Amino acid sequence: MEYIAHRGASAYAPENTLDAFELALSMGMSSLELDIQLSADGELVVHHDLDLKRTAGADVKIADCGYAGLLRYDVAAHFPGAKRPQRIPTLAQALALVGGRGFVNVEIKNDRGIYAGIEHKLLEVLRTCGNGWPRRAAVSSFYHPSLETVRRLDPEIKIGVLASSSVSIGDAVALAVRLRAESVNINARRFTPEAARAAHSRGLKMLLYTVNDRRRARELESMGADGIFTNNPDICQDGWNKTGGTDD
Repeated sequence: MEYIAHRGASAYAPENTLDAFELALSMGMSSLELDIQLSADGELVVHHDLDLKRTAGADVKIADCGYAGLLRYDVAAHFPGAKRPQRIPTLAQALALVGGRGFVNVEIKNDRGIYAGIEHKLLEVLRTCGNGWPRRAAVSSFYHPSLETVRRLDPEIKIGVLASSSVSIGDAVALAVRLRAESVNINARRFTPEAARAAHSRGLKMLLYTVNDRRRARELESMGADGIFTNNPDICQDGWNKTGGTDD
C-alpha cells in the first residue's frame, strides 16, 4: 500500500511548510501531498485554509494578499514547539526542495472557482521547474471543474478525483473514468470493500484520507485500499512508537 505524507510530516512539523516536507522526505517518504492557492498577485502558494486564522492567527485571506504581504505572517504560530518563524512557500519552492526525491500530489483549493486560471498556472509551474514534474505529480481537487480544466490542458497528467460526502462513490468513479484519472480519493470513514471493488473494476486506485493509526491503516489495506494520506509518515516504519505514534 502507498503511504502519502499529508501536508508533509504534519504531525511533527507545521503543515505545508518546507520543514514539514523535508522532514517527511528524511523519514523515508517518497510521496507528499500539498495544497495550492493563488495570492492576489498570481503566485501559486502552498497553504490549506483559504485564510491564515488557524495557522498564523491572522484574519487575512490568501486571495486578498500579495505574496510579499503573505511573507509577513508566521504559519508555524499554531504549532507548539515548532521552529519559528516559518513562511508560506511557493509551489516552485516546494518542488525545488523535493527535487528528484519524491512524488507530489497537488491539491487545488478552488472552492466555487475563486481562483481563475489556477489550473493553467499549475501546469506552467510543473513544466518550468524541471525534474520531469508534469509526469511526477498528480493533481486532485474537490472542485471538479478544476480537474476537467486540467485534463483539457494536459491529456497525460495524473489526476485524483477527491470526493466529499455529498458525492456518491458511484458518481466519483464515473467522473474519474471520464477524466481518465488514476484514483478516487475519499474520507477513510466512507471506505468499504464494495467501494474498492467499484474503483478497481474500472482500473482506478482508491486512496483514503486521513489515517494516522497503524492498525487502522493495515485494516484498510486488507479491505482493498491502495493508499492512505497520513500526518504521520512513520506510520509504516518499525520505529513508529519511538517517534510518538500510537496504535491505540
